[in-house]
Parts: sequence; C-alpha cells; structure tokens
Amino acid sequence: MCKEKLKSGSKEEDDASDKSCNYICPKSMLQVIRPPVIDDDGNAYESECEMKRAHCKQKAAKGKKKERQSDESDSADGDSTDQNDTFCPQLCLDNYDPVTDETGKTYSNACYMKRAKCKGKKKDVDVLAEYERIYGKPFGASRKTNVDNDTDK
Repeated sequence: MCKEKLKSGSKEEDDASDKSCNYICPKSMLQVIRPPVIDDDGNAYESECEMKRAHCKQKAAKGKKKERQSDESDSADGDSTDQNDTFCPQLCLDNYDPVTDETGKTYSNACYMKRAKCKGKKKDVDVLAEYERIYGKPFGASRKTNVDNDTDK
C-alpha cells in the first residue's frame, strides 16, 4: 500500500531524517469512504500508510532529541524544535473516552486533548504589525503613484 521511496527534493524527504521514513501515501477516493485508521494512542490517520509514516518520523525525531541531549556542546537554545517533535492529530474520532489534562479541563478523548494542546502552541500574530514589518509601512498607508501622466482628458 505504501511505497518507500520519495522523489528527491520533496519536502517530506527533507523532513525525515531516516531514509526508511520516506513513504509515499497515495490519496484515493476510497479514503473518503473508509473510516480513519486509529493507533494505540487514539490518534486518527487517513490511512495505514499515513500512520506508519507518522510513527516512523516520531521515532526519528526522538532519536535526534536524544542525540542532542547527549551532546554537551549544544547551546541552551537548541530545544526550539521540541514543538515540532510531537505529533498533532488533524482529525479525531468521536468516541467518548473522557480524559482530563493537568489544568482540570476534560476532553472527550485523548486525541482531542492532543489537538487542543497543539492549537495552544500556535503563536498569536499581530497581523498589522507583521504587515508593517514586511512592507515597511502601516497597512492602509497611501501609495506613491505617478498620476502626472493622467492628462488624457
């Protein structure tokens, strides 16, 4: 069902540190009809291939993290990729198996709790400040245009 080679230069190949994680998971119309595949942790995947790829990348990321921790020459800010090391489920089944997080909030199952925690990691962006940073002027500022040539009338 899964092919283990990716075309060179693809994003997925760059993301995977281990060559064995290079799965190509075909998208088909059957996936619309088939229910998602659920792993032991309650995470839902579009197919078994997607689940294998995610688990493989998680193992590779854990291996990288252990190497980084054992290397004493790394700087203290080397843990900035820790957020990317955890898997964030895109979809969850609606099975009711309530779990409670450390703050006391209850979720219908562990998958929904993981999704909520992933969403909480996203950084709020001040869109107007970001626009000004990129374009060097506040949003809505007038543009300099050549209107001198508009004398055809």
